[in-house]
Amino acid sequence: MLEVLGIIATIFGVITGIDYLFEKTSSYIKRQNEKKKQIIDNLNIDNIPEVHEAKRDVFDINNLKFIESLPEERDLAYKNAHKKWDTGITSSMREGNYDVIEFLKDTWLKLSEFYTSHNFEGKTSEEFIDDYVKKRFDFHWAKHMPKGKFSSGTIVGVMVGADVIADMEILIDEIVGTLSFYNEDFNYLAWKERWKVSNPS
Repeated sequence: MLEVLGIIATIFGVITGIDYLFEKTSSYIKRQNEKKKQIIDNLNIDNIPEVHEAKRDVFDINNLKFIESLPEERDLAYKNAHKKWDTGITSSMREGNYDVIEFLKDTWLKLSEFYTSHNFEGKTSEEFIDDYVKKRFDFHWAKHMPKGKFSSGTIVGVMVGADVIADMEILIDEIVGTLSFYNEDFNYLAWKERWKVSNPS
């Protein structure tokens, strides 16, 4: 009798194990099917973001003419900002930085017209630029305050703005340099001599 019960228990255990394996296998197959469906959905042409063509053709020298005047426009932005920097008042000096940063953002926005919407991580070029500037501010604030937020004096705000300006000027220089590769009629080296990247602080 005990042997019979043992055999029955063994058979029951095997059946239970088979049911468990079947359940696990079914669950695995279901997850795999869901993953496959997700991949197929992602590949569906309807889900691909629309790519907008560049507004400016880099191969047309006429589209690069506005770049020629950027060094002079930047000098004017600096001249106006110096009226605030030279006051020595921290809040005014920071306003001067913000004025230059706005000029550089507008400049980058114009340069972004040489690129398709695909270049901006699914954002508009304006959103992409704003996000970049915010991240640079965050980085430089953290850099200048190793002991934590509000651990340094108010002059740090001026230094942070100056660092962001330097970042953006280098970036614009690099963009113009890259664009020049596509149009030999644009003299980048001559332009670079006029676009002196300097720290305004």
